[in-house]
Amino acid sequence: MGAITNVLLRYLRPGKRVLIHSDVFARTLHFLKNFLSEWNIQTTISEPGTDSLLQSYKGHDVVFIESISNPTLRVHDIERISQSMEEKSILIVDSTFATPVNVNPIKLGADVVIHSGSKFLSGHNDVIAGFAAGQSRVIEEIDQFRKTMGESLDPFAAYLTIRGIKTLSVRMRQSEASALKISDELLASGLVNYVFYPGLHDHPDYEITKRQMRGFGGVLSFSLRKKIQKQEELFASLKTIIPANTLGGTNTTISHPATMSHRSYSVEEMKNAGFDDGLYRLSVGLEDWNDISEDLLSAIKIAENAGD
Repeated sequence: MGAITNVLLRYLRPGKRVLIHSDVFARTLHFLKNFLSEWNIQTTISEPGTDSLLQSYKGHDVVFIESISNPTLRVHDIERISQSMEEKSILIVDSTFATPVNVNPIKLGADVVIHSGSKFLSGHNDVIAGFAAGQSRVIEEIDQFRKTMGESLDPFAAYLTIRGIKTLSVRMRQSEASALKISDELLASGLVNYVFYPGLHDHPDYEITKRQMRGFGGVLSFSLRKKIQKQEELFASLKTIIPANTLGGTNTTISHPATMSHRSYSVEEMKNAGFDDGLYRLSVGLEDWNDISEDLLSAIKIAENAGD
């Protein structure tokens, strides 16, 4: 959030307008809606997907997107969005889920790329860090603003992140290969209504993903066929997967966005973002995919039976 707020505050002033999609990290959206709105900065919120975003674009000063959205995993066509924007507009891309292994937004026309270093970049869930990247002149301006705001990464956290980046590529490839297999297993199980994963052929942005990205990412989301009244019933039955409000580490983690990462969303906001309280988000780690799949499917069945 330090990276996100510093970059946004660099480009937004009273009277400016920003466009963002509804299926986005909740804190990003609420920083715009709940804080910057008090400074006469107007936020337009589009429905999920590239088409909806571009239909909402009316020469906004800033457009903020996620390369892969959180938690519904929509993939935005960065190049198309960039080419459709006016020259004065600034395109900011949060590429935490995709990582530089899978996409380089600057090459596709983004002005600034943001990453949560706490996730895949560091890769061990032991760092709190945020990063902004772009052309040197752009980053120099943001860095001067950062110094004034006081956001500085401590040396040990920087060291841990550098350590993690050394294995980023191999970790991503392992997570992606497992995530695709687990997605298929979930769909075949009959226990879910749907699975959101960019590597599935029925994903609404599959063609964009194939053209724009080098991989599908290590995160998937799914909605259970039978609603579990308390997510703790599912979490308590897990033996390998760790319930946690984080992602991108070597261990597989599961979260319930409605009560965790997006707990500040209202029912209407969740609906507009394309999910409800039946959605779960799985960040696939480095364990054997069979172990992950068996643990998840077993826990779902136990939780379903507990509700009977």
